[in-house]
Amino acid sequence: MTANGYFKKWESFVQPTDGHSVTGDYDPLTHGTSGPIKTTIRNYNFAVDDIAVSVAKNQQVPGYIYSMHPGSFPWPIMRTDSDFLSDPDVNSGVGVGVGYEPSFTGTGIRYSSAQGYLHDNNVFARANLDVLIGAQAIKLTYAPVPSSSSTPVVSGLQYTAGQGQTVYTVKASKEVILAAGALDR
Repeated sequence: MTANGYFKKWESFVQPTDGHSVTGDYDPLTHGTSGPIKTTIRNYNFAVDDIAVSVAKNQQVPGYIYSMHPGSFPWPIMRTDSDFLSDPDVNSGVGVGVGYEPSFTGTGIRYSSAQGYLHDNNVFARANLDVLIGAQAIKLTYAPVPSSSSTPVVSGLQYTAGQGQTVYTVKASKEVILAAGALDR
């Protein structure tokens, strides 16, 4: 599965709590609708946000002058070339362009992964998940690579409770999801 596939799996895109239309501000096909993390286009935009998106779409904003005078750099500047690319959804995978940034504020306040996965879903009752607090992953382990493939497959990992402690090896039956805080060399 691609990274975008996982994003769609965990995301539930909802309309902003203030009810404003987000038509054209994002691509619905890029976002998930049934995951535990509530995502939306934020409820407010700064004036410069609307100007930047409008300039990228090569549309003039009423009340602004779009010209470049020698020796000056007025804002906003209307360009007719492709310097300002419009990206209808910054999560589309294009990676270049100007658009509105979705945020994890689908409930009106910041919505975290902990809320979506731990608190709201009673994750600790799941038989297929172990949450180890204070554990330190040492390395990923790999399944033997078949001769027909050159792509290694992660099959598990090694972890410890701290330096000098016992090293444990766990094997996954389906997939390995490594969720890490700070990384240590």
